[in-house]
Amino acid sequence: MIRIKALYHRNDPIISGEPPMKSSKHGTHFALPISEPNFNERLRRAGIEDVLYAGHLSVPGVSVVQIRQRYPGHAMKAGLAASGDYMGRFVVVVDEDINPRDPEDVLWAMGTRCDPETTIAMLPALPSSALDPRIPPDRKARRDFTSSRAIINACKPYEWIKDFPPTNIASPELRKRVLDKWKELF
Repeated sequence: MIRIKALYHRNDPIISGEPPMKSSKHGTHFALPISEPNFNERLRRAGIEDVLYAGHLSVPGVSVVQIRQRYPGHAMKAGLAASGDYMGRFVVVVDEDINPRDPEDVLWAMGTRCDPETTIAMLPALPSSALDPRIPPDRKARRDFTSSRAIINACKPYEWIKDFPPTNIASPELRKRVLDKWKELF
């Protein structure tokens, strides 16, 4: 049980501890976990089916949603539901065969499954924060704390998902044999 004895505040606070901070490689700030359980819950409440993972590659900035595609438009529906995240910039939606916690895997999916003309959606004027470093000073002075978001559908095209080229990846056994044989190169 938590008992609160006092609550202090300032009407014009001095905020000195939140400059644009680079995230650690562990998905946390100062060893504090980020809000992935809340993120998953928000997508569940929005009615997004078959969400396998929802989390952040960078806090703030880049969110990843992993789904098992069930119908045309499923990936964009998941991306739209995830786009309201605090100070978010990008939402990347990936298939179940992509490791959403691995930036290289997510970038590979973007490079092989995303068509910039047809699978990236731009959403203007979404709520952000006065702490958002990308909002210009003149807009902050007007108290316009909005920014845009990009939803990147890095999933196989649902309409021809069964005909999409299979992923070419060596088995763990083959990788081990090659690495053992060619140690001096790797």
